[in-house]
Parts: sequence; structure tokens; C-alpha cells
Amino acid sequence: GGSNILYIITLSDGFKLVIRLPAPGGDERWDDVAARAMASQVSTLRLIAAKTKIPVPRVYDYDTTKDNVIGAPYMCMSFIPGRVLTEVWDDPELATPLEERRRRVLEALARSLAELAQLGGFNQIGSLQQGDGGEIIEAGPFDTERSYFEYYYERSEGAGRRAKDTIIKRTVLPKFPFPGSSGGFVLSHPDLDAQNVMVEEDGNLTGIIDWDFAHTAPRCVGYCKFPLFIAYDWVPLGVDSSTRELEQYRTHYRWALGAAMGGAGDWKFTKKSHIWEAFMYAAESSFKGVWVSVCRKLI
Repeated sequence: GGSNILYIITLSDGFKLVIRLPAPGGDERWDDVAARAMASQVSTLRLIAAKTKIPVPRVYDYDTTKDNVIGAPYMCMSFIPGRVLTEVWDDPELATPLEERRRRVLEALARSLAELAQLGGFNQIGSLQQGDGGEIIEAGPFDTERSYFEYYYERSEGAGRRAKDTIIKRTVLPKFPFPGSSGGFVLSHPDLDAQNVMVEEDGNLTGIIDWDFAHTAPRCVGYCKFPLFIAYDWVPLGVDSSTRELEQYRTHYRWALGAAMGGAGDWKFTKKSHIWEAFMYAAESSFKGVWVSVCRKLI
């Protein structure tokens, strides 16, 4: 991620390791909260590696303190080969035809993320920590979808918002028909965008990276949500994208995910997950006019 410093180390036999240092790890900004976040990421990656076939970095060693030979918190992880999807998604010069490559990416990503169903449901929304006996402990603080979305709004309320945004929020949020998360909450990648997907040039998936701040979440924005890079028309990030084209990719991704899950389980949330993602983005964003933009799409 952009908040980390990465060193790639090649051993004498050609084996590669990645040493990952958090950017604030050497100064006073590194505190107990940051240390717990790193420990949570390690627990999450190890859980995924143990219970699924998702290609994530393997964590060989880590230290959340500065009391080591490096003098900084670090993670020692496996190297994920390939190129970031941002370099491959639009490149017209690669050997594999563009549309074939894109569909291959979507299908491979859907198959991998469907694996998160193996983890089952969790009782709370929050981060994961590993107990002394190696068990996974939920560090919640949310028991309902509504409290989760309300927290993100309250955290950013007043920070540059227009009065119209605040009025819409206070009118819409209490009446919003949350879909419910019977069976608990599920683990979700916090930033499932193209820069965190590693692929070969033909579109085959090699890894999903940057699980910083991964947490359990409502099922409507869980592992069955659309990747952000095919939902830019709903999340107002200033990215120029064709709605018609993105709708086609969402249809294909939903088909691939449904095939991987046998048309069952949380796949039922995928169809409208981009709307929930936009709603969540509006809830936590401090940018002016975001609520207005999202609500106009719902009308």
C-alpha cells in the first residue's frame, strides 16, 4: 500500500521475500493503535492462507515494535509475482486481446473471493486478532449494519459537508432498508481496487494484496461485493468510466461469482452491492455533494 515501504530481497537460490515497513513506523506516530492494526492484518492473512486458496502474501515473520535489528515494525512476507492490474487492464499492446484479458481477470477474481465463504460468519463487525492459543478473536465494535454505517457518517460529519448533504443523510439513513446479515458478518477486503490485484499479462490472477484494515463487514458489502474498478460510475472518485461498459463487466463478474458459489450464499447480495458501496462511501466521505450525487442515482 501507499503507506508502506517495501524492500524486495532475493536470496542466493533466487527465492524472493518482501520486507514491509509501515511509513510512520520509525517515529512517534507509531502507537498501540497502529500496532494492533498490523497484528490484525497478520492474523487476517494467516487465516485466509490457512482456510482458503486465495493467493495472498504468506507472513513468515513480523514485529509490531521497534525492538528488533531493523529498529522498526515490519512484516516479512512472500513475494507475489505479476503486474498490478492497473497496468494490464487498459494496455492494448499485450498479446491477449483486451476483452478476453478483462473477462479472465474478473472470472479469476470471482473464483478466489468466493473462497472467503469458507470462513463462515462472524458475530460482530470489526477487525480480527489472534489469541494466545492461535484462535481468531473478533475485535468488534459494531453489532448491527445500521450502527456500522452511522459510525462512518458521524466520523466525517461537518468536515466540508454541504447543508444539503446533511439534510439528506439525516432523512435517509434512519429509514434506509438495510438488507440484514442473518448468519453473521463476513470478512471483506477493504480496498478491492485494481492497484491491489496482481495478474499475469494474459489476465490470470497471481495475488490479492494490501489487506490493511481488513475487517468483518455487513454481507451487502462483504466478499461478494463488486470490485471497485467496475463500480466507478457509482462511487464518485472522478474516474472517467462508461456506465454501459461497467454494467457489462458487473454482469459478467456476477455470473462468474454465481458459478463459483453454485448460485447460493452471499451471491444474492452481489447484484446491488455497488449501490451499498456508494452508500457507504457517501456515509464516510467529507467531500461536498457526495450524498446528492449518490441519491440522484437512486431516483
